Amino acid sequence: MFSTMISFQAMFSCLMICLSGYALIRARTSEDSIRFFFFFLGMLYEVFFPCYAGNEVVEKSEELLFNLYSSNWPELDTHSKKMLLTFSIRLNDPIIIKFGFIKRLRLRTFTEVVDISYKIYAVLQRTQK
Repeated sequence: MFSTMISFQAMFSCLMICLSGYALIRARTSEDSIRFFFFFLGMLYEVFFPCYAGNEVVEKSEELLFNLYSSNWPELDTHSKKMLLTFSIRLNDPIIIKFGFIKRLRLRTFTEVVDISYKIYAVLQRTQK
């Protein structure tokens, strides 16, 4: 449901990180530098938080599967064992939050967004020379 919105947010945030970094370097007054610096940090946080949360969901789902296998399941009744078996089969594939039908929300995605932002920034710097 949120896949399209998150992908647009990531693209927009990538552009805003790049432009705010460029504006930070080009700021003429210290007041403007402070404003652009805090805007830059805010945009980084806006991208980092969903990526961190997606990474945590994957890690916790993998931890849940380990805890399920480590539990005292042999002492359960037959119906509960069947339920645990069904649940463990579902947990064999970790829970992954995706956006844009391709990208997964994880910490690596954050570094990719920052990397793309820096590449755009470098192109902007090169055109100013």
